[in-house]
This record gives sequence, C-alpha cells and structure tokens, in this order.
Amino acid sequence: MFNKRDNLGYIVANFMEASKVFNKYQMDYCCNGNRSVIKACEEQGLNPDEILQEVNTKYLEVLKNEKPIKTFIDSKSDELIDHINNNHHKYTKVEVEELEALIDKILRVHYDNHGKMLEKVREKFLLLKKDILEHLEKEEESIFPLMKEYMSNEDESILLRIRELIGEGHEEHDTAGNILKDIRNITNNYKIDSSMCTTFKLTYNRLIALEEDLFTHIHKEESILFPRYL
Repeated sequence: MFNKRDNLGYIVANFMEASKVFNKYQMDYCCNGNRSVIKACEEQGLNPDEILQEVNTKYLEVLKNEKPIKTFIDSKSDELIDHINNNHHKYTKVEVEELEALIDKILRVHYDNHGKMLEKVREKFLLLKKDILEHLEKEEESIFPLMKEYMSNEDESILLRIRELIGEGHEEHDTAGNILKDIRNITNNYKIDSSMCTTFKLTYNRLIALEEDLFTHIHKEESILFPRYL
C-alpha cells in the first residue's frame, strides 16, 4: 500500500498501473516525479486522500486477482535500455510521422471551424516532433551506449560524461512535457464537439496515446534508469 508522502515517480516505478490514475488527473509523474502525492495535489487543488484511494484500490485489485506486478526496478540497465529503445523509441518515431499527416489532414478539412486552433496545434506538434526526434537520436547514439560501456568499464571519465548528458536530458524532457501541456491547453483538454469527424477524434485519441507513452517513457528514465548513474 502507498501513502501520501510517497513520490509519484516511486509509486509508478513500483506499480505501473498507478500511471493511469495520475494521467486521469494530469499529475506529472515523469519530469516532476520527485514530488509527493501531498505536494502534487496541493499544486493542482486535488484531494490527496481521494487520489491515493484510487491508486491503492487498483493495487489491491491486482493483488486480489493474483496478477504479477510488473516493475522495471530490478531490470539490469542494459535490459531497461533495450526495452526503452524497442518499445518507446520505435513507437514514437512512427507515431510522430503519422500524427503529422493526420493533423495536416484535419487542418485542411476543418479549417473554417477550427483553423486557428489547429494551426497552433500543428505549430506546437512540429516543435515537439523536432525536439523529441533529436532527443531520441542523442540517447541512442550517445547516452545509452555510454551507459552500457560503463557497466563493463567503470571509468570515472565515462561516468562524468553520462552525468553531463543526463543533465541535458532533464531539460529536454521538461521541454517535451511542456509542449504536450500546451497542446492540451490549446485543444481545451482534447474536447470533442459535434462538428468533428471521425478522423478528428482519431487524431485527438492518438495525441493522447502519444502523450501517455512519452510520460511513461520519460518516467522510466527519470525515476529508474538515470538515478543509477547519479
């Protein structure tokens, strides 16, 4: 069972299903996962007892059904890196390309009713795409190979370079998180109205899915992988 003084990142690291509760209330457990439930709820005007009750109810349901609780805490660093590459990186690279095409399509079709809003969404999304693809490339070509090398060669110079790159990674994660929040604000929390077609709704749903996957991706790095080298 978790308590109100536990950090959001700690809770999700030990129980991934908790991310669904935090996503529901737009509680940042990735870039700002070092905040306690109490602190995060105070900042957002939420009731920490109610939030924690939802998390612990889900936790007890899993235990009751005797399902294994999957965590990445005990995974070796190279295993976790491969998991991030093979799941989150591959998904993100494909999804940002397909989402750009979808956003362009609904911008053309719905320009009369939603043109100004969608132009802002497109501007922010292209910025997100550029930043996130550059970040993934840096991880795959610099940070991750150095982390794997350090596992077999604990050279101080390698560790110092890893820490330098992690510092840059923190800032890049914050940037991506802020852009995603901007898109949520522009779309009024992805509000759907009767004028929106099926493709419009699909685009919103895939933006939400991308956001959730990026938050989970960033969480695994910020709360589990990166601290091992700090």
